Amino acid sequence: MTKKLFIVQLSEGRYVRDVDHRTVSTTDIPSAAVQLDYLKANDLAQRLRKNWGHTAVCDLLGFPITHEAIKAALSATEPDPLPETLEELAQIRFSVHRQRLYKEPAYAERVRELESTY
Repeated sequence: MTKKLFIVQLSEGRYVRDVDHRTVSTTDIPSAAVQLDYLKANDLAQRLRKNWGHTAVCDLLGFPITHEAIKAALSATEPDPLPETLEELAQIRFSVHRQRLYKEPAYAERVRELESTY
């Protein structure tokens, strides 16, 4: 499980509270902002940058993060747990399943094990 230690800043003192399809709600309180892992926060910041201009990934206090903090966050990211049963495997979205098959050898091996018991 990855740690949700980051928020997205839209402008000085405005943070993303929620994104619902095309509607972005904001807050001026960092602790009320949606908390994400670094990769999801960066992806959201990049998508919002097209419409909002300046966006930044920040720590939970609302300060833009440094290169060292990014490196630490990426190295601390743990892979999602492997499915234990076919039912758990079936609950994984297809796009996530396909991506994990190519990027995680342990996941691909577990899928082969589970499917061989079917």
